[in-house]
Amino acid sequence: MLDFSDERSTPQQIGAALESNGVPAVVVNRAIGGTCLIICGAQGDNQIPSRYVDGDWTHVLVSGGGNDLGDLQGSCRSPDVLMSSDLESGAMVDLVDRMPADAVVLLYHYSAAIPETQFCPEIWTLMDRYTAFAAERANVVLADASTVSGPDTPTLWADDIHPNEEGSRVIGAMIADLILASIEG
Repeated sequence: MLDFSDERSTPQQIGAALESNGVPAVVVNRAIGGTCLIICGAQGDNQIPSRYVDGDWTHVLVSGGGNDLGDLQGSCRSPDVLMSSDLESGAMVDLVDRMPADAVVLLYHYSAAIPETQFCPEIWTLMDRYTAFAAERANVVLADASTVSGPDTPTLWADDIHPNEEGSRVIGAMIADLILASIEG
């Protein structure tokens, strides 16, 4: 989701939006397409936790779960291994806990435009848990793409899942606004 559109992907768009607001930004994009939190198989480059690099980050944008829960062949899995219903355990909780305690963690919430949501309501269960997790954790902010994109904005999508360059720009601007608010806040 975050790596689509190559040099115009969402992370690059976030950097451009911050720069246009006078905030110097060094954006390190570790996203690659097709990754999972855990269900993709053996730990490797296809798993999001192995893509995260420890550092003295001020802000970290993290996304994950869609490839773990649903696929375009119609399978759907429980979100419990990604984030438990009590929000205390799971692969996303473990990943967020690895990040610097003073960093703002921007937890990406998918848009309703992705087709997995049509046959895999568990994705929305996971997104509801992400929302509650962000409300519970002082350093976690929900980066809710559905506030700026969805089924009613078809011109923002390259395909049934990924934002095009304009979609990445719109989503990137929304996330940059969250970063700016955290800096000013």
